[in-house]
Amino acid sequence: MTKQCKYVLKQIKKLTNNTACEFGYVHEKNYIYTVCNNSKKLVLDKCTGELSTLISSLLSDGYLTTNQFGLQLTHKGLHPFRVSFEEVKLFLLKSVLIPIVISVLASLATMCLTGLL
Repeated sequence: MTKQCKYVLKQIKKLTNNTACEFGYVHEKNYIYTVCNNSKKLVLDKCTGELSTLISSLLSDGYLTTNQFGLQLTHKGLHPFRVSFEEVKLFLLKSVLIPIVISVLASLATMCLTGLL
């Protein structure tokens, strides 16, 4: 996730009070707003001209989902660091720990078969 996407996600979480409240955005005026309360809006000055592409990127990465009235944060969007931590743990288990265990077991089996153990 890019720095700009992190910024937009953080602002969306701030606007929705870190809930799955529906929200929308206006690309031309560069702001996001809650659907249930249109007066509650947040201007994103750092994303001038690229708000729709950042929202699209967050949608494709699974941080946001579309609803009947607008957009909504997913579980991954509400807890991005926890989800990333779980993905890293799973990667380390599959790519590091399991190969080490298999190589140790293969070495022990080879030593038993050759009579060195």
